[in-house]
Amino acid sequence: MNAARNILHQAPLVRKKPESYLKACYAASFDRERFVIRVRHRLSESNLVHQLVKAGKAQYGCEIISPRTFYREFFPVQPEDGVQQVLKIDEADIALDDTILHPIIVSTDEDNIEVCKGHGLHEFFTGKFIEVLPGTILADGGYFGLIHEVGKMFSKYEDSSLPEGTYKLEQVHDPALHFSIGLAPDLHANFENISPEKRQIFLTGILANALEMLGRSCLKEDEIDEEFLEKHPRARKLLESLGENIEAVLDEIKNGGAAKIASHYRTIKMTPQK
Repeated sequence: MNAARNILHQAPLVRKKPESYLKACYAASFDRERFVIRVRHRLSESNLVHQLVKAGKAQYGCEIISPRTFYREFFPVQPEDGVQQVLKIDEADIALDDTILHPIIVSTDEDNIEVCKGHGLHEFFTGKFIEVLPGTILADGGYFGLIHEVGKMFSKYEDSSLPEGTYKLEQVHDPALHFSIGLAPDLHANFENISPEKRQIFLTGILANALEMLGRSCLKEDEIDEEFLEKHPRARKLLESLGENIEAVLDEIKNGGAAKIASHYRTIKMTPQK
């Protein structure tokens, strides 16, 4: 038998559900607070990948990927942090609405491993060799997109009372705060046929107007209306995610910066109003 056929140039992966491995599984959980994400990695024991991690030949980590900005970077877990890590998202590098998290376990060493039963792989792999290089992905936790509050706060409907080519925007509390967009019949009928670029320009303007309306609601005599924010936690969460703190965001909106803030969110979706 040709010895080359016993060499696996692509390492079998541990995933959320057993595939190449008999019982092994790997997953990660996330806890997000504004631009800080806490990741907890979970890998079952009694398998090759777990053995490599314990031997210091593999490490947990997470890729942050932003398709729109072509940003992609791997952040390894430091040995002293065990299975937990804290990721801080840099707004300058990514578009928040398109950000993808990809938890993985990678090799830190070069090795040529002969598979045995103690590695927890299916019998097919026994006796074969796995070529491992630094950076080889050994476990894949899948891809997770960050969902932004902007995507939950807009709904559209047809308003036959509006003149051709016009729309109106209303801030509604029923009970969760959101913005209702009434479109003239012609605009409503052709909205989905508008080019994606023109549609996003339109929706960015909608978001800027919405932020100005929200800014007026959140300020009472130039002071933050804590009662309003307490009553509408969605508004608080949105404002907290837009900048360093609520006061700074409201100050920027008040000074004409709503359009600048809105321009950062390139994927704004509207749901049909029921």
